[in-house]
Amino acid sequence: MLPTRILGAVALAVAPVLADGAAIADALGTLSTASAELNNTVAEWSGDLFGALPIVGNSVELLAKTKDATSVAEESADLTQEETLMLAGSLQGLITDIDNTLSTLTAAKPKFDKLLFSPAILIDLKIQKKETDNFSAAVVAKVPAALQGVAQGMVDQVDALFDAAIDAFKLF
Repeated sequence: MLPTRILGAVALAVAPVLADGAAIADALGTLSTASAELNNTVAEWSGDLFGALPIVGNSVELLAKTKDATSVAEESADLTQEETLMLAGSLQGLITDIDNTLSTLTAAKPKFDKLLFSPAILIDLKIQKKETDNFSAAVVAKVPAALQGVAQGMVDQVDALFDAAIDAFKLF
């Protein structure tokens, strides 16, 4: 009897927890914080080689958090209309953070050029866009059909921001 109880407890402990709108909102908040941290690090960077290391660290952290957020969204139940509307405000805040970060990165391009880092930034931007697209697709898939057009419109805003930053870092 004891082994059965232990196995039952272990099964409950390792069973995936179905995420919800609040979990996705938390993930959006985490992404906003990570994006703002990257933005601040780039904004405060003087252009020196060693000062670029925290930028790399923040960028890797943002990428990891984006992948984590994608997992949360994929594991989530379909969102209700109320949850979707609640997330819209958080998503708009994240879009603002992404815009600020990409604008700051683009403004720092001459510093990256001086250190010959611009090709690495370009690669990073392409990877981050891909992971952001994965996250966006996972969230949009959970949005009620009646609101998917609005959600996709927000995704399109983010894509346009990434496309502009990627274009700024292209060599040709």
